[in-house]
This record gives sequence, C-alpha cells and structure tokens, in this order.
Amino acid sequence: MKKGQPIDDSARSQREQAVAERRKHRRFLEEVRVRYRDIEGNDPARWAQSRDLSLGGIGVSPEEGLLLGAHLALEIHIENETAPVLALGRVVRCEEDGSGVQFLWISDEDRANLDRLSTYFREKYGNDGDLDSSGPDSGSRSDPSSD
Repeated sequence: MKKGQPIDDSARSQREQAVAERRKHRRFLEEVRVRYRDIEGNDPARWAQSRDLSLGGIGVSPEEGLLLGAHLALEIHIENETAPVLALGRVVRCEEDGSGVQFLWISDEDRANLDRLSTYFREKYGNDGDLDSSGPDSGSRSDPSSD
C-alpha cells in the first residue's frame, strides 16, 4: 500500500468503523521511524515503525508491546525533514498488530509540520489519501477513548 492510501473499509470490523467515526483528525498511511521512551520507567529508548499518522496521534508497530496507558516521549522522524517531530503521548490502544498513541503535547511548530503533511496527502490523494475517508482521525485531546 502506498503512502496516503486508505485501508480498505470493507475489511474493517464494526468496532473499527465505530472508532473511525469518533476520530477528530484524519489518519494517513505514513511509515516513518519513531523513537520512543516510557517516561515513567527507566527503560532505554526504542525504535518502532509507524503505521499511520495524524494531528491527534500515531499508530506504531513496536517490536515489543506497549502497555495501555503508558506515557511516552516520542521522536517522529519524517522523511525530508531535518529535525524530528517531538511529542508526548499516551498509549490508548493495544492490539496484536500495533498500538495507538494519542498526542498529549506537541509544539505548535511540529503540529504545523504535521498539518502541512496532512494537507499534502489530501491534495495528492483526495479522500483516497486518508484512512478514514468517512470521518476524522486518531486520538483527541478531550476524549481518550476516541483513538
């Protein structure tokens, strides 16, 4: 699947459809490297691959599972960007194929960079460029269950 391309909605479960309808920001397929560290523990930073990305959060596929509710310091390394996007997030979903991390804090500059990337995908792919073409995206600040 190419960057910005949607996941086939027909393959989604009813639960996944309901979650997608509650999302506040559109998700886009964006495979980037993510460095993360649990800020409440003493474990070293680890690397993961993202599955999708939005203004509200990121889906990651770490080698080791994440704990639901864990607070993470994130470095999101986007291709062609000189500096990583820095964010603080909370793990709001853990599944066999990866975890959903809701952004709790992200700088205005980094949010603008993600917004620019989101706009690029919308312009390049139209509604076919988002994973939730029927509704908005991952993680909201006000409703943790809406990832």
